Formats: sequence, structure tokens, C-alpha cells
Amino acid sequence: MISPRGKWIALLLTSLLLLLLVFAEAASGGKKAASGPGADEVRVALSKDGRIPALSSVGGVANGMPDDSMKLFAEGYFGTTVPEYVSFPDFESARKALDCGKVSAIWAADVTAEYLEQSGEYVSFAPAETPGGGEERFSFAFAFAPESEALRSNADSFLAALKALGGLERGLIGETWTFPKEMLSERAETSPKKAGRNFYIGVTGAVPPLAVYEGGTAHGAAAEIAGALAESLGYRPVFVNLQEETAYVSLMAGRVDMLCVGATSENHSLTTPKYLTSTGYFGVKEYRLLMRKEGRKVSGWMNVIKDNLISGGAYRQIISAVITTAVLMLLACVIASLFWLALKALSESPKTVLQKTAAGLAYIFRSIPVPLLLLLLGGVVLAGVHIPLLIPAALGIGLNGAGLLYEASASGKDAEATAETTENDADLDDTGPNAYGFRQRLRFLASRPARRTAVTMLQWTTVAGCIGVRDLAEVFQTIGNRTMYPLFAIACCIVFYLLAVIILELLPYAERKTA
Repeated sequence: MISPRGKWIALLLTSLLLLLLVFAEAASGGKKAASGPGADEVRVALSKDGRIPALSSVGGVANGMPDDSMKLFAEGYFGTTVPEYVSFPDFESARKALDCGKVSAIWAADVTAEYLEQSGEYVSFAPAETPGGGEERFSFAFAFAPESEALRSNADSFLAALKALGGLERGLIGETWTFPKEMLSERAETSPKKAGRNFYIGVTGAVPPLAVYEGGTAHGAAAEIAGALAESLGYRPVFVNLQEETAYVSLMAGRVDMLCVGATSENHSLTTPKYLTSTGYFGVKEYRLLMRKEGRKVSGWMNVIKDNLISGGAYRQIISAVITTAVLMLLACVIASLFWLALKALSESPKTVLQKTAAGLAYIFRSIPVPLLLLLLGGVVLAGVHIPLLIPAALGIGLNGAGLLYEASASGKDAEATAETTENDADLDDTGPNAYGFRQRLRFLASRPARRTAVTMLQWTTVAGCIGVRDLAEVFQTIGNRTMYPLFAIACCIVFYLLAVIILELLPYAERKTA
């Protein structure tokens, strides 16, 4: 067994090794910029023959289609060769990949391209011939579950009235926009109040600047309209940040009441629709390729630290993720302890059926992979209940931990563990026939086998992101994708979890040493 001093030495050596790898990568300029024509070269080529030259790579927001299919779409739509297509979880990650040179260009809706071109850092290129003859291929709309026909009808009439008032012109996209108060008050008088019931609105940020979720709030023209729609119906709007790939799953599961989406307005006319979509509000006639005007700057190691830990509010995300992970771990430990105590009580029952039930439940809990438990609880069993995602995540990890604790105690390790912590049994206050047994179980929860189970549960917290919990591993992965320096993000995450494991293992040790 490694001594406490040895654990701290292992942490120090691991940190130094990871730091050397990070500095070595940063000194070499990080990841090489993607090869391919720059924006100026593309502009010259377009002025000659109107065709976009071959690009080394193109990126975009993941939308459920394989990258190979998206590569064929980009080649056919833009009329150029694309050797590689790279998908990203959100548009901000795709834009950052373009800034860092991981991709030569990204494709975006024309409204998004126009918005980003206002900064002067980007230039966009439309295809020589827009497929569809310039008709609207895409409308920004609001999606509802099939049973929400009344809500969809209200959204259609609301958008129609807003258009009639001239509520928002396309040229104002990206600027400050205020909803017409007279329309809100007029509809509020004729709409039934729902006693302040929350109305959950999903935002993915796939089409900025129409609806973007950052800093814990949603903003953008479409988000404003969505919030005003909810208020006009007597609800309290609550925005929920969703991934583009799983947004419709959350809608169908009842986690949100409405989605701010980019979808064709004809979806609601299908015979058996999977979801309903309101009439589109913002027409998008074409997609464009977006490129940077200047090449990527080489980043030194100081820039690596700044980009990953400071810029873009990274430090706030990391602090929030540390708190989330700690709370998730605490809840999981409490749930595991309670379920283990219940299973232990069943196993000591004189009835054989209860003993076998305890053993069977423990076997099931520890045998089902934790990601599947999380998906089952968070995506199915508790999907329609508006509770923090920490609850199903902690429940899934806790059930697995309870199964592991039961297995450890049933294998005879509990007797060894109890002997490890009950050298002063004379101090126990036995007030009943079961008092000593219960205290033995409590001591087992501070023993070495229980601590090993706690370490395993801590490691399983890294998969909580599969149901949308912003744990530390998921946040560092997002930061690494955004900055295109995943090594630094992974290194920071490894050091944190090594430190957390050492603290988990040494807390009971320090308590015994003090006693």
C-alpha cells in the first residue's frame, strides 16, 4: 500500500510530467493551422471564375448526420472539394476552431454570417448558384411536442401579429431589440393566467445571434420573442441550455416545453409528425462559408494558460464545475450509504426471499454500466420531472456504489474493516441488541473498502455529462474543444481528480491518527 507521502509525491510527479508536455506543445506553437487557401486567396479565386477553390477542411454544428454525409453536403452545396469535415457540439466551438486554424472554413446560415462579418474579422462566401433557386430553405421557428398543438397555434398567431407590427426587421439582427410592449399588454389581457407556472424554453445556440445561451442567460432576438410569447400566455419563461444533437430528445421527453430551433416551417404539416414547428420567422435563403481574414497566430504557453483558465469566463465555468462535482459526489455517497444500509438490513432478515432480494438488487446495481443508469434515470424515468439533473446523476452513481459496498461487505471485508476501526469497543454505548451492529456498519463506511468504493464513484462522476450535468470533466472537455488545446485541459482535469482521490483516502487516515 502506498503511504500518504508517496501519494503526494505521485501527484507532484504526474503534475510535473503533464506540465512539461503542455509547455512542449505550446513552445512548438500548439496544433498546426489547417492547410488550405486563406480568405484572401479565396477572394481572388472567386473573382476569376466564381468558384470556391478546394478547402482542406470544413466544420459546422453537429446535427445528427455523420461527418461523411455532411462532407458530401458541403461539397455539393458549395461546389468545392472538401477532404475532411469536422463537427462540433455548438457553433461557438466551431467558430473557435476556425479562429485557431483547426478547420479552413465553417458553414453557417446567412444571418449568422452577416452578424459575424460585422466584427471585421471574418469574410463569408456564398455558392455560385444557390440550390433551390434562392427560396427560403430554412426558417427560425419554435418546436413543440406533438401533443402541444394549442401551444403551436398560439405561437403561429403570436408571430403573425409580431410581423404585422413590424416587430423586427432582418437588418436589426445583432442589435439591441425591445419587444413591442403594447402587443404584450394586449395579449396578456386576453390570455388566461397560469399562476406563474414555469415555461421551459430550450436554447442550443446553433444559429447565433438569434438565440445564444451564455453566462447563465439566453439572449438574442429569437430568445426575446420566445420569452415574450411565454409571458403573453401567462407563464414565466425559464431558458434551458441544450446540445443541438439532444435538443429534440429533451423536447419529446418533456424536459422543455418549447425549443428555439432552426427548422423548416413545413414540419408541422407532416401526416405523423415527431414534433410540431411554428411558422418560421427569420427566412434563411442560403448557407455560406465563413473564413477568417487573417491567419492564425501562434500561441505561447502563457496564452495557453490564459485561453484555458481565464478568457471566455473559463475560471467561472471551472469553479462552478468544481462545486457541481463536489455536490454530485456528496449526494452520491449519501444515496449509496442509505441503499447499502437498506440492503444490509434485508440480507440479515430471517426470510430467505428477502436475503436473495438484497443480493439480487446489489448484483444489478453494480453490474449495469453507470452511463446506462444515468441515461435510464435522467432520460426516461425522471425525464418529464423538472428537477435538477444532479438528482438522477447522483442516484445512478449512488446505486452503483451501493452495489459495490454490498459486495465488499458480503465478501468478508466488513469484518476486517470493522476490526480496523473498533480497537476501543469498550467506549461503545450499547443500548439495545442491534446498537453494536449498526455502529459497525457506520464504521464500515469509513473503512478502506468503503473509501475505495468512494474513489470509484468519484471517477464515475466524469460521465455525468451524458445527461447534461456540467461536471468538471465535461467543462474541461468543452474548454479544450473551444481553445483547441485539449492537452492542457486534460492535464488540469487529471491533477484535480488525483488531488480529490488523495483527499478522499487520507481524511479517515487523518482522523484515526488524531484519535
